[in-house]
Amino acid sequence: MAEAPHFETIHPAHAIERCGMSVLFTEGMPEKAFQRVVAGLRSNAEKTGFEQAQQSPAIEIDLTTGKLNPVGARQGPVTFVSSDGAFQFIAAPNILFWATTRYVRWAPFAGQFETILGSTLEDYLENLTLGAVQLEYLDRFTWTGGWDDFDVFGVLRRESELLNTRAPRSRREWHLHTGWFEEVDGLRRLVNVNVDVTELTHRYTSQRHPSVAIFTLMKDEANVPGYGTTPSDQLDREFIFERLDRIHSAVKRLFSEVITGAMAERINLDASDDE
Repeated sequence: MAEAPHFETIHPAHAIERCGMSVLFTEGMPEKAFQRVVAGLRSNAEKTGFEQAQQSPAIEIDLTTGKLNPVGARQGPVTFVSSDGAFQFIAAPNILFWATTRYVRWAPFAGQFETILGSTLEDYLENLTLGAVQLEYLDRFTWTGGWDDFDVFGVLRRESELLNTRAPRSRREWHLHTGWFEEVDGLRRLVNVNVDVTELTHRYTSQRHPSVAIFTLMKDEANVPGYGTTPSDQLDREFIFERLDRIHSAVKRLFSEVITGAMAERINLDASDDE
């Protein structure tokens, strides 16, 4: 007897296709200091199982003339990728970014960032002022049937305020992108929730199937006028990881407002992932 159509997650225990965290600064690192950072990253990359990715030349647009001008390579972002391609980090003059397509639990993911980029983070904090920390997730659910028997409410919470539009009633592809700012702990928090219903090739059958991708993002920005102030001496390494922990918990709560209770239970959303 054929199995009834159902939603599959990209991993047995969860639906996270990609997770990324960013630490952003209010200004760019001076050129010579950034060159030293990049040199240190290159020398340590092999020890940690990473290699620098080849990058296309960066360009910028002169808004007054419309000309495309090359950006100096010494100040452009550098990307490093793990040998298996599952982890990536990017260093730019004003940002550090850490991401994986093989997420397991929150604590190891955050711990790997601190282990691999901890000393680099200290270099940034010595030269720059912290501006914001950000965490983003992309979860994917693939329907094993076709559009004729597809029901997006097998994943999405029908009564969710975030989905109170016409789009979810569409029988085929649709997308819904929403976002807002709110005050949290004297910081300005940006919240984004994007839902994209598309058709993708199934990784096992090579057939086309409906897919639901849910992107959630939160960014906490310090010292934004009208939202509160944080002394610069408190914008340190401890602040960064404390904020990331709090954002992680908040993103889980937000996600629970988007998906059904049954799906939340299936992917163990309420379970602790601090180990």
